[in-house]
Amino acid sequence: MIALIEGEVVSVGEKEAVVLCAGVGYRVLINLRTGSNIKGRSVRLHTALVVREDSQELFGFLTEGEREMFRRLIRISGIGPRAALSLLELEPSRLLRAVAAEDVKTISTIQGIGPKTARRIVSELKDAAEQLGGFAPVSEDAPAGDNFGDALSALEGLGFNRSEAHKLIEAALKAVPEPESVEELIKLALKRKGS
Repeated sequence: MIALIEGEVVSVGEKEAVVLCAGVGYRVLINLRTGSNIKGRSVRLHTALVVREDSQELFGFLTEGEREMFRRLIRISGIGPRAALSLLELEPSRLLRAVAAEDVKTISTIQGIGPKTARRIVSELKDAAEQLGGFAPVSEDAPAGDNFGDALSALEGLGFNRSEAHKLIEAALKAVPEPESVEELIKLALKRKGS
């Protein structure tokens, strides 16, 4: 199972990217939001391998939260991997807010998702929305991308619960909106704990 790919982005298209990792170019299926965040740089993508009788496809995500949401979505009847990837154009936090508010209209703005399917998504994810809420920033202005997710994972590894880690990172980003690296963001967040 391929869980993570880190390397140089060789090319980015509308629905896929090629990431060069240890001399091997991996074709990773992505959505537009992910593609716009990885152009022209080295990247770390959390991945999910979907194996079927006639294909093996690797899907890439900026954060572990997006990958977990993807896994939840593909368990819903009628939602395939590509539809789930499209749904994540909303970002997990926004999708969860739509589920919690039973906002079928917002969910059905995604191409290929009609009102009936959107209602099924709300129904299936309603109970899990609170549990899944910890996987993604919940405020509208919370940053997306590698640094936030990586810092969140690092703080959890140090023993902080997800909610506390999230608050520390948000406080750090208010003090220094654009830290130079994930390491700096982690240090800033830990300083918040001490203050």
